[in-house]
Amino acid sequence: MKITENLNDAVKDANGLSLAISIVVAVLIGFFIGKGLYHLTGIKALFWIFLVVGILAAFLNIYKAIKAQQKDINDLVNDPKYKQYKEALDKENPHKDYDEFDAIDKEDKKWNEA
Repeated sequence: MKITENLNDAVKDANGLSLAISIVVAVLIGFFIGKGLYHLTGIKALFWIFLVVGILAAFLNIYKAIKAQQKDINDLVNDPKYKQYKEALDKENPHKDYDEFDAIDKEDKKWNEA
């Protein structure tokens, strides 16, 4: 069990590291392309345009990573094994509302009632 936990931690760390590297690389590529074109043409605007493109590419990488995580979470939610687990918990405590004690949901209910 300890090996599995360590492997899961390593995979999570590697995923975060790859996202960080892709962000830095996107900005650096935009920077160096812009700098190169500035030195070739003398047009300073090209430097700024490509720097902005690099930054936008970094945000796109973040967006893609978030979408991939959301897909993984949705796949987990729809996994039959976990649905059976939730059904078993509901059978044990049929009257317990799991969201009842969540402060955020209570606050949402206040705003929805108003």
